[in-house]
Amino acid sequence: MFSGTGTGGFGSATSYMVGSSPSWLATGDFNGDGQPDLAVVNGSNSITLLETPASVAASFRVRIVPATATAGTAFQVVVTAFDSANRLMTGYTGSVSFTSTDLAALLPATYKFTAADQGIHRFTVTLRTAGTRDIVAHAGAATGTASIDVVAAHANHLQVVADPAIAGASFDVTVSALDPFGNVDPGYHDSVHFATSDLAAGVALPADYTFTPTDNGVHAFTGVTLVTAGSRTITVNHPPTGAKGSTAVTVQPADASQLFIGSAPVSAIAGTPFAVTVTAKDPYNNIATGFTGTVHFASSGNSALPADYTFVAGDKGVHVFASVVLQTAGPQSLTVSAAGCADGVRSGILVKPGAAAQAAIVAQPTDAFALTAQHPAVTVQVEDAFGNLVAAGVKVTLTLATNPSGAVLGGAAATTAVGGVATFTGVDRQQAGPGLHARRPLRHRHQRRVERLPRLHGDALRRQRLDQRGAGGRRLHDHGHGPRRP
Repeated sequence: MFSGTGTGGFGSATSYMVGSSPSWLATGDFNGDGQPDLAVVNGSNSITLLETPASVAASFRVRIVPATATAGTAFQVVVTAFDSANRLMTGYTGSVSFTSTDLAALLPATYKFTAADQGIHRFTVTLRTAGTRDIVAHAGAATGTASIDVVAAHANHLQVVADPAIAGASFDVTVSALDPFGNVDPGYHDSVHFATSDLAAGVALPADYTFTPTDNGVHAFTGVTLVTAGSRTITVNHPPTGAKGSTAVTVQPADASQLFIGSAPVSAIAGTPFAVTVTAKDPYNNIATGFTGTVHFASSGNSALPADYTFVAGDKGVHVFASVVLQTAGPQSLTVSAAGCADGVRSGILVKPGAAAQAAIVAQPTDAFALTAQHPAVTVQVEDAFGNLVAAGVKVTLTLATNPSGAVLGGAAATTAVGGVATFTGVDRQQAGPGLHARRPLRHRHQRRVERLPRLHGDALRRQRLDQRGAGGRRLHDHGHGPRRP
């Protein structure tokens, strides 16, 4: 038979085997593949159908050589092209591509069949995900699928999964033995050891454990306890093989159980405000960021303290109080308390006296001679605004309460010694007059108490007898002259 060339001519003759004595010939798409076919009526009352070979495969048959495969191990897949009549297409020279339900699979690239393939070609495939997986060969509408069971390879590392954690509260950790591709190895029977980056007292970890066949490569451990808030690491390993795994656990602080006073000064001036920081902590010394309790201040001496304060979420367990005032000189303590929490105490704050604010004459003679040093000595006590005795070195001056005669007071200046007391050992007066005032040379002069010396009588140049009642009630006499009526 001569086939047309499509240009008005004929090609070379092609011979076909038909029945004996062929007499009739008809053309048409007798097999429905879209290609023209020939039907030959033979003299033996038979018909020979000559079909045009298909160039496009209608389907593929995929045959996997092994029944099962190990993850990561290559195996063979045979692909055969078939026409619409499910006949082998020995002349198929089209292409075939591959997909798989194993998204981690290593699949062949798209392949174009050759005449030498005779419609059949062998490919190498590697699957990595354990379980039943499909391999699909396809070209256009033609497809072919085969399934294979993939088993895990030997475990080479461990997976650690932990529940959320609160400091001091136990939680669960699940350990899985995984192969290089993340499949659980049900045949893992090695031992594991736990460690953690939380080295604080109170941490609890499981003892070493050997996996059993019933674990199937996965074991849940209970009673794990961490105590230090923040991101902590739990590591599980099998030292002989080096298989290990770890996970980061975010540990939340427990409820507040104690208060702390921070940033308080070592020393303070009476009446001068300073700041302190109050921190709520859980039993493991983590800052209790969720603390919303009310705190109250107290001190060992007189003070002006912050009002009660209720923590808010934004404080995150820490609040600064800017105005703490201690008023009593000497070592003092500051306490902060809240319901359900141990008190926070800062002791040993040395409160120093403030600036001199008031003075008092605490000792003096009741009677004295003019131009004669007075006994006992005049003693003046100087205090700050809160009644604390001032430090040494404060200058104090004595003056006359009234001085109509213009008397001059001698020895009227002194400085305070330790204990805030100034002693005037040489006070005298050139002529008789009323009592004394103690005066500080300070910016704010405040007279708490004034003691007066009685008026002196007689000639200022003569020694006279006076009653001395300020020194034990003894009477002093003018020797050589005898008593003299005033």
